[in-house]
Amino acid sequence: MKILIVIVALLLGVAAAFLLYRRKQENSRHKALKAAGMAVDEDGNINAGLSYAAMLARENISGVKLDGAAAQFMQLLRLISEGPESVDEIRFLIENGFEPVVRPDGLVYVPCAENEHLSMPGEIPLEPEDLTVLEVQAITG
Repeated sequence: MKILIVIVALLLGVAAAFLLYRRKQENSRHKALKAAGMAVDEDGNINAGLSYAAMLARENISGVKLDGAAAQFMQLLRLISEGPESVDEIRFLIENGFEPVVRPDGLVYVPCAENEHLSMPGEIPLEPEDLTVLEVQAITG
């Protein structure tokens, strides 16, 4: 019986240590994102629109254009918050691991917390094969 109590106590201790470790990691990530100028909600999700606006303002104030990974990230934030406007922008999203969807009315957007209001019944995910069809339609008008 004593062994069972010791085992349960050890398991509870390990579980508590794991939970504290996870909370510390999440807090560190949250602080790092905020320090980088990202707009982060209480759940730790990045608000693409606000973060894009902050990065754009920082560029305008400093006069220094972002390049490399930072510019690519800024472009992703813009496309998520404003929505893609061309086949190339949709391809860019897909190539970077995002899954844009198209609504029955033709609006293309990236599903995320801040875009929940755009959701409607009948939307379908865009696949890379669909981009070829869109390109042909754009050319033939």
